[in-house]
Amino acid sequence: MNCQVDIDEASGFCAGVIKAISTAEKYLSENGPLYSLGAIVHNDEELSRLADLGLRSVDALSSLPAEVKTVLIRAHGEPPATYQEAQRRQLQVIDCTCPVVIRLQKLIRERFLYLQAHEGCLIIFGKKGHAEVLGLQGQTDGSALIVENLEQLQAELEAGRINVDKAVEIFSQTTKNPVEYRSVCDYL
Repeated sequence: MNCQVDIDEASGFCAGVIKAISTAEKYLSENGPLYSLGAIVHNDEELSRLADLGLRSVDALSSLPAEVKTVLIRAHGEPPATYQEAQRRQLQVIDCTCPVVIRLQKLIRERFLYLQAHEGCLIIFGKKGHAEVLGLQGQTDGSALIVENLEQLQAELEAGRINVDKAVEIFSQTTKNPVEYRSVCDYL
C-alpha cells in the first residue's frame, strides 16, 4: 500500500505561540533562566528543548522562587488578578499574550460591564480550567458562565442559570471548534 502524507504549510504553532517562544529564546540567550507562568506551548518536545535552554514553568506566581524577578506570560494570557499580583510583588512581566486573545479579553470586559448593568449573562464557550478560558473569565470577575459543549448549554438553560429574557452574549475560546461554537450559538 502506497500512501502520501501532505503537511499544510500553514500548520504548526499559532503566531502568538511563535512570538512567545522567540521572546523566551531571546531572553534566555541574553539573561539566562526564565520562568513561564504555565507551559508556553502544548508540545512536550518543544518544552523539553526550551527547558534545556533554561525555561522553567510554574503554575502560579506564588510558586516562583523568591529570587526570581521576571516572569513570562504565555500566549494564552492571564486574568487581571495575575497582573495585579505581579505588580504587587514588583515582578517584571514579559507579556506574550496573543494579540487575538488580548482583543477578545478587552471585548469580553466591555460586554461584561454592559451586561452587568443590564442584569444580563455572559457565556464563554471553552474548556473549563484552560489557561485562556481562565484569563477570559477573569475579565468578568469570575462571573462568566463556562460551557464546553451543547449539552452543558442545555443543562445551564434547564437549571435556569441563563435567563434568555435578559441580554445574553456568548464568546468562544480562540481554539475551540467553530462548527461546534455555531451549533451552541444557534441553539441559544
